[in-house]
Amino acid sequence: MKVILLKDHPSLGKEGEVVNVSDGFARNFLIPRGIAAEATPGIVQVFQEKKASLKQREAKDRAAALAIAEALKGKRIVIPAEAGEKGRLFGSVTNQQIVETIEALFGYHLDKKMVMLDESIRSVGVHKVPIKLFRDVHLELEVEVVKKED
Repeated sequence: MKVILLKDHPSLGKEGEVVNVSDGFARNFLIPRGIAAEATPGIVQVFQEKKASLKQREAKDRAAALAIAEALKGKRIVIPAEAGEKGRLFGSVTNQQIVETIEALFGYHLDKKMVMLDESIRSVGVHKVPIKLFRDVHLELEVEVVKKED
């Protein structure tokens, strides 16, 4: 029986693919669990249209990410923070603060999950911060943490 996968399946394939499986496997396992549906011409066409619109949206998102990466390339943002005598912060600079500073300075709204810090920044100085704007669009931004003046 030919079925179209509604979800990714490790041994059968990715969502939207048409695969040939045994009738019993399809009727007793795949279809009741919502993993697949019988591959009628109507359902196959709906998935092809959905896939085309998804590719179009993905291309648009990638182009926007490239534009942001080009605009932020080589830029440095400065974040003032409370610090002690030896440059140790009384707290830390987080992903959220970096995103808020980018939005305030450049007007680009990013999600804090795009900032790929292993740990929060806890010292004064210049830090290179990796930012993942899209699957294959990465950027390294310089973040300068300065001691906040009283």
